[in-house]
Parts: sequence; C-alpha cells; structure tokens
Amino acid sequence: AVGLGAFARRHVSICGRLGSVLGCFGSIERCALVRVGESWRLYPSFVRRSDRRWCVGLIESRTIDGFDTAKMAIVLDPLEVGVAAVKDPWLRREGGRWLMFVSYGTLPSSRDAGLHVTGDALSTGRTLSASGVATSVDGRYWTWEGPTLWPSASGWDAFTARLTTAVRDGDGWLGLYDGSASLAENYE
Repeated sequence: AVGLGAFARRHVSICGRLGSVLGCFGSIERCALVRVGESWRLYPSFVRRSDRRWCVGLIESRTIDGFDTAKMAIVLDPLEVGVAAVKDPWLRREGGRWLMFVSYGTLPSSRDAGLHVTGDALSTGRTLSASGVATSVDGRYWTWEGPTLWPSASGWDAFTARLTTAVRDGDGWLGLYDGSASLAENYE
C-alpha cells in the first residue's frame, strides 16, 4: 500500500514530468488523478500551444509511473464547449457517472483577438473565472453541463468563483470555493 504522502509526491512528480516532456504545451497546472479498476487516469490541464487555450486531457496507464504522454487525448476543449478556457479539473463519481468540475473562463461580450496572447485568458481581466461541470458515463467522453458556481455581482468573489471541492449533503451538495474581487487579487 502507498501512503498518502508517497502518493501525493508521486502525483506531483508525474505532473512535473508531464511539464518537461510535453513540449507541445505551453503550461501545465492542476492534474486530477483517479484509479479505475486496475488502471490509472490522469487528467492534466494544460495550455495548448497552437492557440494558447487551456484544455483538459486524459492519459491512461496500468501503472502510476507508466503514463505515455504521446497517447494523451483532449477530453474537454473550450472551443467545443463555447468558453474561453477550461482548467484545474477534479472528479467525483456519483450515481453511475463521473462529474468533472473545472474552473473556466467566460467568453467576453465582444470578440477579443488578444484574449489568448498570454496563454492564460483567466489572468487578463477580459473574462470572469467561474466553475463548471462536465459529465461522463465512462470518464473518457464528456458532456459539458455548464456553470455550477458563478462570480457574484459584487464583493470578495466578483471576479473569480472557483469551486475546489463538493460533497453530497442530503439531496444537494455542499461545496467550498475560493474567489477574488478583481484581477488585482490574482496571484499570477
């Protein structure tokens, strides 16, 4: 058995190795790692170098250290779901289906050619950072369901509302989230 500390170190090591191996991607941040039967699934969020948009990929392996980055598939693409960016996935299994929660960037009201120049639309101030969910029966093919948490009209979470965890609470959900009032509070 692998203790949680060793597991966390291996997860960080895998995501770090992805960053150095995947030369075709501009940046990699939060990865989600889940075990399905005898296999592992890694869902990295990364900036696609060709258009500088955040996406979520999937790599599968029978062993924790056997991920082949050449076999990564994009499973959540912002162009396909009509948003500026999708990133920072975390997953839950619920009622026979997978839920993938992500931070996503809303589309500006007008076309903005400079939105992806920096490789992070969410840190430009031109888009809000909301939380959304996609669903899947098998964890490989996902359907975008839309927003789950939206920035408030004013206050400490008016620019960013990023759901970081949620658990069942009776018939509903109880979630924790972080936020920011403006771009000035973004750590980047």
